This record gives sequence, structure tokens and C-alpha cells, in this order.
Amino acid sequence: MIQNHPSYKYACDVLEGRINAPKYVILQCKEFKQIADGKSEKYYIDEEKVSLIENVLGLLVMPKGLKARRPVREVTAGFQWLFYIAVLCTVYRDNPERRRYETVILEICRKNGKTFLIAVIFILAFLLEARFSQFYSVAPDGLLSREVKKAITEIIKCSPALEGKFKILRSNILCTLTDNDYIPLNYSKDRLDGKLPAVFLVDEAGALPEPYAIEAMRSGQLTILNKLGYVISTKYPKFDNPFEDEVGYAKNVLDGVLEDESIFALLYEPDNTKDWATDDSILEQANPLALEVPAIMDDLKKKRAKAIAMPSRRENFITKHSNILYMGVETESYVDVADVQKGKVEHIDWRGREVFLGLDLAITNDNCSVAMVAEDNGEILGESLAFVPEGRVDEKCKVEKVDYWQFIKEGK
Repeated sequence: MIQNHPSYKYACDVLEGRINAPKYVILQCKEFKQIADGKSEKYYIDEEKVSLIENVLGLLVMPKGLKARRPVREVTAGFQWLFYIAVLCTVYRDNPERRRYETVILEICRKNGKTFLIAVIFILAFLLEARFSQFYSVAPDGLLSREVKKAITEIIKCSPALEGKFKILRSNILCTLTDNDYIPLNYSKDRLDGKLPAVFLVDEAGALPEPYAIEAMRSGQLTILNKLGYVISTKYPKFDNPFEDEVGYAKNVLDGVLEDESIFALLYEPDNTKDWATDDSILEQANPLALEVPAIMDDLKKKRAKAIAMPSRRENFITKHSNILYMGVETESYVDVADVQKGKVEHIDWRGREVFLGLDLAITNDNCSVAMVAEDNGEILGESLAFVPEGRVDEKCKVEKVDYWQFIKEGK
């Protein structure tokens, strides 16, 4: 039963506080547990697929590291089990051949087994996806792209059960059992179109200059039933990057602001973004593997001590090992939706108040916005309104996944 599985145990440990996890991981675990407990009318966990994945991971051998030469099934961490099982085994009740999730977001620090996790994902895809499927990984440069292929190759070569089942070529890896093909790609501004990926990965998406790579891969999946796209990265020291857009969208879905049942996100981004120098919970929430491998946590604390003593090391430690957006000064990068919701009131009487108005004009299909604020006994009252192009409301609702008709109805 799924209730005895490590993925379910991990979700329960998170929800019951035995594992220190950040807010959005808790929300995703809550959704997984609800489905695993049979409380969803639309989805369920296919336990045959769970057993199949367990069997495959039992055949794979860890090629290197602290637990080298052991079966992957024995060394898989709880969050990794959740990542595999939730994504690959959550299916529609009325069509078990169709998976629920199509987009998978993983925000996680370095030294948390990310490249190994990616390699296992592709090996599972080789064996489980439909015959003649094509898989692609895209990375910002050739070195990162080859790292994924290298990790897949190492697992294949160290696993006797896979001997003779794969052709490892210079430009691709082909599974001879299923004729499924994996091709690593370098980032290019205009050469990623025309692909037909059943599964794709965009690695280190925070380092990409624009979202073209992600959107090109997604565009190629229009005719695929069980399409799957992984977007994975650590934080980068700039707010304006494609990965932050993906993370922001996932947060809105988990917060219930937007509705999108096809997205699964594990965002190991600490709730406290200020006290990186003293708060151990930041390291725990941003580094799930460190909770299971004490040596990793010890190394992180040594790196933190250096970052405190050496300002030149600070940016790299805070972004790459704490998953905090840091650009030379400790500032808030955004306002959390939950923090905004705490200040919600049902009605504000604006009559007789001195107000300040802010106006943001726009062109083409963008919104014009008006913000109005006033002070009331030390508190700030605020109201926001928007003007949308009348002929583009349906288009904007679809593209931006915002119910503008409802806002219009409410007079907003």
C-alpha cells in the first residue's frame, strides 16, 4: 500500500513537523497525501506503477559518492521518492493511462543530488515511456548539458542489469529495449524548435537569459498525451530570470490564487530569508538531502562560516546553498501572497480621506493600473484597480490564467 511507501512517509513527516520543510513544500505534500489517502475524486496513485519504479530503482546501482555501489532503491532519500512517485504515478481515475502532472518545478540547492536525480528520471523514462519517445535536456552551456549525459552514462555502466540495453553514443543515448532516445542540447536562442519531446528537462533555468528554451520544448509537446517537462534550478543572483517566473507561477497555484492541476512543485526555498548567518532552519529547509546525510549539513555550516567571515563568498553561499535571492544587499525581493492576504479587509470607506494615487500606463495588450492609498491611525489602506483592453479580455484570461471577467464583475 502507498501508505507504507517512503514517499508517503516523507509527506507525513513534513506535514507533522518531523521534517523541517518550507511552506510550499508543505502545501505540495498536503496535496499528495490527500490523493494517496483516496480523498480525491479525480486522481489516485497507481500502485502498480509505484511497484514498477521500485523494481527499476532496485536494479540501478549508485555509481559514486558516499553510498557508491549500493542499489539506488536503498539510498533514495524521502524527498526523491516523493518526486518520483507523485509525478509518475498520479493518474486520472477515469483514464489511468494518463498522468496528472505535465509540468514539474524543482527549486533546490547545490549538493542535494540534483544531477543524480535528473539521471534517474531519464532512466525511468527510457524504460517506462511509450516506444520511440524522444527526450531532451537543455542547459545554459555545453558543460552543464554534458553533466546530465555523463550522470546517466555512469549509472548505466555501473548497473549490471542494464548491460547491453543501451547504446551510449557521442550525441545521444538510445535504449534498445524501447527505442527511446535521449539527446542533450545546449541553449540556443532559435534552434530548439521542431523537437517532439515526450519528456524534457531544462536544467539551471535560473541562468537562462530568457524563457525561449522552456517554451520551445513545451510547444513541441502539443500532440503528446503524457507530456512531461521538468524545470530545475537553484537560485541565481538576479530576480528577472525564467526560473523565477516558473517559481512565481507555481507559488500562485499552491496558494490557490491560480488554478492549474497539471503542475507539481517542490520549492525548497526557506521561509526565513533574513537570518541566513544564524538560523539553521534555513539550511534545513533549503537542503533536504542534508537532513538525511549529516556530512552534507556539516559541510554547509563550514561554508556558512566562511561566508560570514569573507563577504566575497557571501553571494554564492546565500544563493546556491540557502536558496535566497541575494544581490549584494539583504533586501526583500518580492512580497509573499500570504503576507498580502493577512491585511485583507472586506470594505474600506474612502469618503473624506486624503489619498495618494499611482498610475501605471500601458500599451497594446497590457493593463493600465491605478493604486490608491491612505493612512489611518498608523495603518496603510490600499486599493488597486486595473483597466484591461476590452477586445482582449478572453485572450488575457487564457494566456495569463487570470479570471478578468470575475474582476470586471466585482468592479475591480
